[in-house]
Amino acid sequence: MTNATTNVDGGGKKSGAVKSFFNLFRKNRPAPAAQAAPAATANTDDVNVVEAFHEKNWGNILKALKNYNGPAEEKRLACSMMLATGEGIEAMARDKELAAWVLSICKASDLQSSMFFDMMGDKAEDLLVPALLRIVQKSAPPEDSIEDDPTRFDKDLFKVIAEHVSVDTWNGTGKGLGSDPKALGPSIFTELVKKGHFDSVSDLIDVGADTTIAAPAVKGLYSYSGFSPPLQHMLFEELPLVGKLGTEKEEEMSDKDREKAINIRMILNKLEDDKTALGLTNWKDIKDSELIAAFREEPGTIWGFEKMRTPFVAASHEEESGVRPARMMELWDAINPITKEAAYAKFLADPKNEIPILVEAAVKAAKDGIQKVRDSGDKVDPLYFKFRPFVEVEKEYIANLKVDAKKYLESLAEQMPRGSMARESEDVQKFVGKSPKTHQATVSDVAGVDDEKFMTSFLCKAGLWSAKTAGKPVYYVLDGINMDDVVDYKKIKYKAIEDFLDAGGADENAPSFHEVITMKEVCEILKNWKDLKFEDGKHAGEDVVKFVRKGSIMSPKEAKKFVQEWEAKRDAAAKNATGDRLRRPAPGRVPDPENGDRKVLAYAKELAKIDPGLPQKLDDELAKDTEKEKRDKKEKIIDMDARDIVRKAGYLVRVSNTRPEYVVKYLAAKCDILVSYGVVPQDLVDVAATLGKLVYSNKTHRSSAVKAAAAKVESAIKGCAPALQGPLSQSLVRTPVLKFSDDMKRMAGVI
Repeated sequence: MTNATTNVDGGGKKSGAVKSFFNLFRKNRPAPAAQAAPAATANTDDVNVVEAFHEKNWGNILKALKNYNGPAEEKRLACSMMLATGEGIEAMARDKELAAWVLSICKASDLQSSMFFDMMGDKAEDLLVPALLRIVQKSAPPEDSIEDDPTRFDKDLFKVIAEHVSVDTWNGTGKGLGSDPKALGPSIFTELVKKGHFDSVSDLIDVGADTTIAAPAVKGLYSYSGFSPPLQHMLFEELPLVGKLGTEKEEEMSDKDREKAINIRMILNKLEDDKTALGLTNWKDIKDSELIAAFREEPGTIWGFEKMRTPFVAASHEEESGVRPARMMELWDAINPITKEAAYAKFLADPKNEIPILVEAAVKAAKDGIQKVRDSGDKVDPLYFKFRPFVEVEKEYIANLKVDAKKYLESLAEQMPRGSMARESEDVQKFVGKSPKTHQATVSDVAGVDDEKFMTSFLCKAGLWSAKTAGKPVYYVLDGINMDDVVDYKKIKYKAIEDFLDAGGADENAPSFHEVITMKEVCEILKNWKDLKFEDGKHAGEDVVKFVRKGSIMSPKEAKKFVQEWEAKRDAAAKNATGDRLRRPAPGRVPDPENGDRKVLAYAKELAKIDPGLPQKLDDELAKDTEKEKRDKKEKIIDMDARDIVRKAGYLVRVSNTRPEYVVKYLAAKCDILVSYGVVPQDLVDVAATLGKLVYSNKTHRSSAVKAAAAKVESAIKGCAPALQGPLSQSLVRTPVLKFSDDMKRMAGVI
């Protein structure tokens, strides 16, 4: 780099662009006596970029570039000077912020004719990527504008830089979400589409950026659940709009929508020609697909990645049988209130009275939304897009909405309750997040998982079981789902949580993990395939879930093979090298608020609330290992045990208070950690199961046997942690005995 600098600044060989610059530079070079001190220049509002460059005052060059209202010609001149000399390029190499501003404002021709790429070599990309992130956030210049405005998007500059970024950087070096380093392409594609820079989308495809992968979103750019979706997801979402081209509906389109549709059709055609399209690229093919034909005969719900299923959802609503909610999103106004802890607890405690309230809330939201669509004309708020298909059939839609929302909520009320991790934390009062910036921490916040997505994913998965109960098929669109991401989802999740915890456990340092709901749904289906069968009616024994690829429905035989293959891979990926199940990372120890010289478990107060002796019991377990290496490893295990005790005990209390009939099953299947630390005695499971068989079986048993079994359960419960004794006594003894007593009275004709 030194030689290059000598050649340029010492009168050596220069390119035509460099010679032109130096003519301008020499013409404007200030006389020595007129030079101002760098410090004085830096403090003025207006920066003379020629003076700043001559004085090597790179801070003032940066100041001029960052001045949004500064003259465009001054900014262009500053960039030309920086790129035309070795000194300027070396300054950029030392200061990435300066480089990002220069490379995001300069003219494409200046960059191409400069020595930047020769001098920087393999290191050029380190400076180009930050510049790209600035460029893609700019809006396009006004149509027919001839003004030189460096604050506007420059597609020529974008193309030059994109061509000098490696394919590995665009696409990552692994598969999908598990790539490391993470793929840059999805974040850039997302911004280009959002800003309408479709020519540049095409350019980026040409340089090899993968249109099929998602990736963790680049900080500061648009994200959905922390991820940037694949380009194709965003394009397929617009197929209903593209489908208007060449039809009578095109006359209703605004100029902006027509231009957008034409651009998207161009790119979809490109993907079709390249044979890389993830789904059907033609609206007519969507309308004529096997999925829509099946929906016409057997209306159900359409699942999958939101943007990939959207064309099928839109097509279903054009069918006579489709004047109804076709996805969970269209039921969400009945469900959203119970994503909050207090409302969910209230729902579980009294579903009979809460369900009508929730259904009416959904009806009101639908009526209001449909009216908003009517009032808005062509400018509909995206918040109300889901109501657009029902403006002309409001009455029929509302009637079906009532039925479907009620059935879902009734099914949810019967399912195993979840959501205890969304309760307020005893250990952390404030959580620094994104929205609101600071709020009362939940147990889930402390664990590194966003509690809203935690509840949302559970409530969506509940829709699968609701569909089974209602006898309605689930059409699951697999287009755009990378099954390797499903297989590796647990690893991806645990790595994100680990990064969050290692960064100090605050969203401002590293984002907490947002569940990818589609991934959770597919995992739920794979894990429970044998149970997701219709139990009665004309489809008894058939699969609830119908997998769909490019509009075609898998046969039962194909679906079974698909599930077996991917569930086996998913199960293998969930184990470590020694064959043990992977465990989610847990928060490490934190300073004791009462004694700064020592550290305590992150869940110390939560544990003490369950049993005052629990924190010490876990500390004693850790103290058994005195060798540092073994102790450090054991400490992480104890931290995970602490987290799991809090989770499982919370669930156990919730299930006991709301669904006592599930408690024995939950104890037997999910509570080994509670047994291992004496929170629940081992014999409780056995004696409770015996009492359950006596009470809930169809056989008649003597009351003396029931009383004896109940006494054993009460005795075992006394060995439980104090916080669990009351709920377990109610669910495992009082509720079963009361049921038995009522049954005996019925048999005697008393009630």
